[in-house]
Amino acid sequence: MNETSPELLDRLASSLSDRYRIIRLVGEGGMATVYSADDLRHNRVVAVKVLRPELTEGVGSERFLREINTSARLNHPHILPLLDSGRAGDMLYYVMPFVEGESLRDRLKRDGRLPLDDATRVIAEIADGLGYAHRAGIVHRDIKPENVLLSSGHAVITDFGIARALDQAGDSQLTRTGTATGTPYYMSPEQWDSAPDIDGRSDQYALGCMAHEMLIGQRPFAAPTNMALMLQHLTAPIPGLRDARPDVPEHVEAAIKRAMAKLPEERFATSDDFASALRSATAHLPLPAAPPAVRRVPKIPANALKGVAVAVLLAVAAYAGFSMQNRGPSGPTRLAVLPFQNQGPSSEAYFADGVSEEITNRLASVASLTVIDRRSTAQYRGSPKTSRQIGDELDVEYLIEGTVRWTGPSSTQNSVRVTAQLIRASDGGVLLPYDTTAKVDDVFAIQAGIAEQVTEKLSVALLQPERQRLAIQHTENIEAYRNYLQGNSAYDRSWARADVASALAFYKKAVELDPNFALAWARLSRTHSWMNQLRYDLSAERLVEAKSAADRAIALDPNLSDAHLALGLYWYWGFNDYDRALPELLKAKQLQASNAQAALQIGNVRRRQGRFTDAIASYRQSADLNPRSHNAWFNLGETLLYIRDYDQAAPFLRRATELAPDFLEAWIQHARLAINGRGDVATAGQIIRTAEERIPPTAWRPAMVEFVRITRPQNLQEYLDRLRPGTYGLDSTNYHSVKGRYLAQLGRQAEAAVEFDSARMVLEKMRDNQPAEAWIHASLGTAYAGLNRPADAVAALQQAIRLLPVTRDALDGPELLAILASAYVTLGNADSAAVYFDRVLSIPSWLSINLVKADPLNASFIGTPQFQALATKVSARESARARAAPPSGQ
Repeated sequence: MNETSPELLDRLASSLSDRYRIIRLVGEGGMATVYSADDLRHNRVVAVKVLRPELTEGVGSERFLREINTSARLNHPHILPLLDSGRAGDMLYYVMPFVEGESLRDRLKRDGRLPLDDATRVIAEIADGLGYAHRAGIVHRDIKPENVLLSSGHAVITDFGIARALDQAGDSQLTRTGTATGTPYYMSPEQWDSAPDIDGRSDQYALGCMAHEMLIGQRPFAAPTNMALMLQHLTAPIPGLRDARPDVPEHVEAAIKRAMAKLPEERFATSDDFASALRSATAHLPLPAAPPAVRRVPKIPANALKGVAVAVLLAVAAYAGFSMQNRGPSGPTRLAVLPFQNQGPSSEAYFADGVSEEITNRLASVASLTVIDRRSTAQYRGSPKTSRQIGDELDVEYLIEGTVRWTGPSSTQNSVRVTAQLIRASDGGVLLPYDTTAKVDDVFAIQAGIAEQVTEKLSVALLQPERQRLAIQHTENIEAYRNYLQGNSAYDRSWARADVASALAFYKKAVELDPNFALAWARLSRTHSWMNQLRYDLSAERLVEAKSAADRAIALDPNLSDAHLALGLYWYWGFNDYDRALPELLKAKQLQASNAQAALQIGNVRRRQGRFTDAIASYRQSADLNPRSHNAWFNLGETLLYIRDYDQAAPFLRRATELAPDFLEAWIQHARLAINGRGDVATAGQIIRTAEERIPPTAWRPAMVEFVRITRPQNLQEYLDRLRPGTYGLDSTNYHSVKGRYLAQLGRQAEAAVEFDSARMVLEKMRDNQPAEAWIHASLGTAYAGLNRPADAVAALQQAIRLLPVTRDALDGPELLAILASAYVTLGNADSAAVYFDRVLSIPSWLSINLVKADPLNASFIGTPQFQALATKVSARESARARAAPPSGQ
């Protein structure tokens, strides 16, 4: 039966005859058929909307009605209220006032684009209505011109809560179609991403797309298919307005671009802020925090694109044209604070570092500035390079440099002179000289003064929260501050236990001297969690201390970025609780737009959640903010390698080794890349040899010893002779395991069994003491396999997989599947080995079919029919992915 058939109209009229008299069909939309009707109880004309039959079949009617009624409490002049809802036979309906006028879509069809004043007023009115609803906890999810009515020229949002009601009441198939969760031309990246935590910023993005259409007369993104349209929303630069329509004010274009940022945290915090920005003719509003061409690439929904390889190509496409030394012309003003020169006693060098760090942190909270992380600027201490050279290397427009000089013969006089200059990097021109002498107790006022004068000189319009962050005084106790700075110095010095413990002691002293020192509490929390992450102290008491300190910091200053970063790291490092960690890390990034560490850790968490394209975007942000640090570049390359985009991974891994030639992990991944991408074991061996020449064995890790085994088998006996507990980073457990594998590869099975049995004895005790540690069970399973104990080996490894499944940790989980596959090879079970290798090779992981072939311990498996079938299957899968990938350059 057709929806518009007379039979349907008759059935509806009959079912509702006691309350409504159906007059006529008004129109049909994507979710409902609309009729005008007389409300018999209240003597008024209403619109009765009947849910389309295909949607009715996919939802639970009781839950739909319950969900939709949550929007009935909305009462705002720019929101059309919900009057009634219910079931009429097999039909679900809801009732709203009948509005005389036209929809915004009708107006756009007729006029093409709106006059400037009309457009900005309508956009602001919609933003007002959305802001009100969002404060009530209700998100529209389907903002589009069809859902905005124009009554006497003013905007009224209709169908509020319908999309959420369908989403909450519907089955997974319904939500996967996109029917109930948005309209493709206006859907936010996170809606395409099927993110579970959609909030009001998604509506803001849709409104930004509508605003573009109202002002230009065409949608910002258009494509012949939903697939192509999705790619534009996920990866394409945000289009400008003023090129097409020069009369659009700069502040209006800036506000709309910010509303359309790919990352929710880079949009306005609320739709009310968006409305205010549109109405402010003088505000110079910040654009999103990264150039549009290198934006976040959200995770591609699995049903939309088959295979992670395609998602990887999309991520790479988003970064097309990116150069490590050349950014696009748009974006926030970029500057760097160079290390201030200490012109006092050498023992006070930490104080000068603290001044420059604090100025960096204050300016980093301004959204319209991109401030380079101090870890990238540290290398320019006393550098002979010109301002232009430094500006080019950091890709910044401005530099801040300065000095700290104690005015007396010693620091005990508690008086300090601070000078600072804002320099134009291109020509070294001094734009702002600053020179003051004050008591050391006034150091925060000095730092705030420099930061405020810089923003004024650069004509940066500050929001009120940003002004507050610039002027904040963290403590009035100068001794507490000194201890805090010394804690920072120790924390940054190295990962050595002595330095971490020293940092902890300084931070503890700082909060003892000033219990209200929120920043010191935050750093104390982070250091407690770091002790756990480095496995220096795995006690529950250590994590209790970390949580207590983070909670204290947030209670003292809820808007302190460091406090939310600390709490996020507590959940991440302490418990691998990614769902709790991520919101705190995102909050830290929101509060401090140029927080490179927050961006890095967001990438780390997203990667473990399996959100690899999101992780790439976060690492790119971190690298942009911290370009002279190897960490983000390495993680970019490592993640691309993990999702088997080997060509794209290579330059990032090279960059990491250029910046940190002694960073072992980058060399290991370079060797893996040579094997995984090209099956080039010889080149991998040369890379390992280069790493060996540059990095002393005392800094090695077990992974390095394993790659020696695979890439340099001719030297196996030489390395075996050198193996000792404590050498090459081997503790007593992995020493016996590694030695067992070396001996097995040399064919000395009896000697190998002795080593595996030694490993077994140690590991069984560890398992009994730490039964929840997946890696212990995995190592024990490998030892059992080496001892030819199949049942014990499989049981131990399956327990490891249960403790750390891929669904819980997408980074380390696949490794356990690979270990089980290798154990089956050792046990001579080619069928099971092929099954588990195939499982690992079908998902993102370190493994490739080339690496399976390259490992000498797999020699007995390589010649089997099972391996040949596996290799054929993998080859077919890779060919299918290559065919599904978009052409180069798209």
